[in-house]
Amino acid sequence: MTAHTSSGMELSANQTTLEEIGAWRDLYRQEMNCQIIHDSIHSRPGWTLEYVLKAGGAAVGYGSIAVVGPWKDKPTLYEFYVLPHYRSRLFDLFAVLLAASGVNRIETQSND
Repeated sequence: MTAHTSSGMELSANQTTLEEIGAWRDLYRQEMNCQIIHDSIHSRPGWTLEYVLKAGGAAVGYGSIAVVGPWKDKPTLYEFYVLPHYRSRLFDLFAVLLAASGVNRIETQSND
C-alpha cells in the first residue's frame, strides 16, 4: 500500500520478513526499556506478519500483526515503531499500515 501526504512524500507499508525488521525491533526494545508482553511471539513461526514502513523510499520503521493464537480469527496490530525523525508522519504511516494489512484491531503492550 502506498499513499502520498499533503507534502507529496510517498509513504508505504509492505509485508516483509522478521529478519528485515530485526534491527528496528532492537531499537523498539531499547526505547521501550521495559518488559514487552508479546515479545516472544515473533520467534514463533507463522504467528506474525511483519510490515516495513517507508517514507520517500527510505525504511523508517515497522509494524507487527499477530495472526495465530488468541488473534487467530482477529488479526491484531500489536507492535508499531517509527524512527524519531519521522514521527511527525506517525499517524499517516499508521493509516498506511492499517490499509495495507486490512487490520482493524490494535493491542498495546506494557507502557507502549
